[in-house]
This record gives sequence, C-alpha cells and structure tokens, in this order.
Amino acid sequence: MGLYSYLAIRTINVFLVLVITLALTIGLFFNAFYDIRVQSIRYEVNSIISDLYRRGVCQSSDVCEKLRQDLIAQRMHAEGLDKPWYEQIWVMMRDILSFDFGRALHLKAENGDNLVSVIIAERIPRTVMLLGTAVLITTILGLILGLYSANRPQSILDKTVIVAGLTSNAFAAWWIGLLLQFIFAYNLKLLPALGIVDNYATTNPFDRFIDVLRHLILPLTSLVVVSFGGWALVVRNLLISTLAEDYITAARAKGVPERRLLFGHALKSAAPPIITIIALSVAGVFGGAIITETVFQWNGLGVLIFEAISQLDMPIILAFFYISTILIVLANYVADLLYGIFDPRVKAG
Repeated sequence: MGLYSYLAIRTINVFLVLVITLALTIGLFFNAFYDIRVQSIRYEVNSIISDLYRRGVCQSSDVCEKLRQDLIAQRMHAEGLDKPWYEQIWVMMRDILSFDFGRALHLKAENGDNLVSVIIAERIPRTVMLLGTAVLITTILGLILGLYSANRPQSILDKTVIVAGLTSNAFAAWWIGLLLQFIFAYNLKLLPALGIVDNYATTNPFDRFIDVLRHLILPLTSLVVVSFGGWALVVRNLLISTLAEDYITAARAKGVPERRLLFGHALKSAAPPIITIIALSVAGVFGGAIITETVFQWNGLGVLIFEAISQLDMPIILAFFYISTILIVLANYVADLLYGIFDPRVKAG
C-alpha cells in the first residue's frame, strides 16, 4: 500500500468515525435534550401568562389558556421542535458539524454571553495552561526516567522508578490536590488554594503572570505527581526488551555514543506505542480534568462540563462531546501517520 492510499484510507476512517460517534451521541441525548427545551419553552410562556394575569390583561381563563397554547406552539415551531425526530437529529448534526452549537440553556460566559462557542472559547486557554503544562512535564520526566531506568535494569534508579510508578498510580489527583492544599495553602500558607488569580484589577503583565503561576503550582503538581511515575514505568517496560536486542549490543560494541544509542536507536524502535500515549494525552488536554479543576476551582473546561451536567445544559454537553471526539480521532489519525513514518511496515500492512 502506497503512502497516498494509506493517508486516504485513514482520512475516510476519521470522517466516518466522527459522523457515527456524533450520531450516536445525539441519539443517546435526544430525548433529554428535547424534553429540556420543551420545558424551557413552557416555563417562559407560563412566565408571560402569569405576568398578564398580574397586570389584569387576562380577564378570561379560557382566552389565556388559548394564548398559552398558541405561544407554546409558536415557540416550538420556531425552534423546529414540531418536526419529526429524524429531521431534528439531522439539523442538530448539521449544526454541530459546522461548529454552530447554539446558545446555552443556563450557563453564561463572564461577559454575559450565552453562546456555547463563546463559553467554551473562554475556558479552553485555562485548561490548556494547566493540562498542557502537566502533559509536557509528565512526558519529559517519564521519557527520561524510563529510558535511563531501562538502560540500567535492577539499579537503584530502576527500582525507584518501579516503586514510584506503582505508588503514584495508586493515588488520585484530587486526593493529592487536597493534601497539597492542606499542607501548602492552609497550614504553611505559602500558596493559594483556589482560583486562577487573586488580583483581577492589576494591569501589570508580570504581576498577573506571577499571580497565575502561584495558583497553577498546586493543581499542576497534583497532576504531575500521579502521572509521571506511571509514564516512566510504561517507557521502561517498552524499552527494556529493545535495549537487549542484538542490534543495540552491536551498536554499543561499535562505540556508538550512549546518548545516541538510547535516543536514536532504542527510542525510535519503541516509538509507536509511545506516540499513541502522547497523542491521546495531548487530546486529553482539551477535555479538562473535571475533579482536579473542581477541587482547585480552576475555571476551565473540566469545571464547565461539571456545571453543564449538573444543570443539564445540553448544548454545552453536546458541544463538549463533539470537540472531545474530534480531538481523540485526530490524535489517533496523527498517531497513524507517525506510525507510517517510524515503521514502514504499517503502510505495507
């Protein structure tokens, strides 16, 4: 199979997976979404009718009831809720595929706008700042520790990496976060426990940077602590057999520098599974860490989806799942492409 055929098949697969996943997601949430929108319309119309009663405009209950039903029918027609279910699903899929997420039912952005795209765009940089930094630090630490640990099996470093990997995986990030808050925020009072910034009024970029950095340290540390050991252990297990291969022994006998041997030969051979983990980690950056963000009140996508689920704000929930699906599918797509670069046998297969 040639490179262009390989790319074409992978691209078609990405589109099909995206469409099918979106259709299934909308199908699962359709009844809830429909009921919530109908209830919202009824609530708004009831508020209008109640106001007319208070002002004495409605003298006859029959007339007011007729007006109530007419207003409900008009609103439902305007929003397309009187169409068959399959037409409604198609319209929702068309809008979401074009990133037209509509307006949130309950939540709003800080500027008061209830457009879903505005609300999500406001939260993305905060989540990327937290999780992107955590993924970067975790990946670097995991690769370096795992690589050198695999190169020195049964050494003190290797045993330390094994213990750290098994131990850190046993903890939850939110529990580590609460522990860090208790020690460094409430007892030692060295770092803030909650939020992103304290001084919203400052216009000095350096002061704002330091303020955000101080708030970032605790949630970032909690995420790195529970992740880097497992990362290092995975890399170590992948590379320990690779470093025992004959071609590594031959390269070492030829006098190939150790750094080049590790990063140029061994790491490249074990690249495919590592690429998959990195790609999915990067995709997860935009998904938010729901519990960790909530514990630290880090107002990102994790907190947003928690609030949306709590209030059944379906437009935000659908938008979040759609964006998450795109990122995961694209991450797998990029991983497939990199497989073809690092391992030509993938294209041939």
